[in-house]
Amino acid sequence: EKTEQRRSDLSTIAIGATGPRAGSADLTAVQLIESVMSGEGGRLSSELRDKQGVTFTAVLNSEAMFVAGFVSAYATTSPEFEQRAQAALRGEFEKLARSGLTTDELTSGRAMATTALVAELQSQPQHALRYARAVFYRQPPADVDNISEQISKVTPEDIKRVAAAFLKPSAGVIKGSSHQPPTTQQAPPKQN
Repeated sequence: EKTEQRRSDLSTIAIGATGPRAGSADLTAVQLIESVMSGEGGRLSSELRDKQGVTFTAVLNSEAMFVAGFVSAYATTSPEFEQRAQAALRGEFEKLARSGLTTDELTSGRAMATTALVAELQSQPQHALRYARAVFYRQPPADVDNISEQISKVTPEDIKRVAAAFLKPSAGVIKGSSHQPPTTQQAPPKQN
């Protein structure tokens, strides 16, 4: 048996901007954009990790709050790729604001967003919380249960408008470096 120790240095980049506040009509479009951009097979992973090879992970996230919200993209990369990863994230923001989503992305994004939100509503506490938010932000409580209908009404023009409003390439950047402790990997057994 042989073990091998490796060190891994990682950098995390976050690009963020103001997003729609809670109760905004733009939230559904932002949720749809988030579904298309994030996760395995999402545009950020496909472009930045698979095609350009500048990140290990990349995710778009949003949070709606009372006065304002935020939209941010996070990427984990090697220190030597920080600048390229940052430029690639900004490039994806620009591309989304300029060109929106492809027909396929919009279709799959609708399915993913609907599935995620309907699954979330299976939890009684989450369902109750969604109702409470609707009442608090003076939205019709029925909207909570009609989320798939709301998602289906998001147009390509809505995506471009929301992306241009909130996913600004000039958004602020936060960089952080982390050093991961040595990892121990066990070598495979020798074949006789």
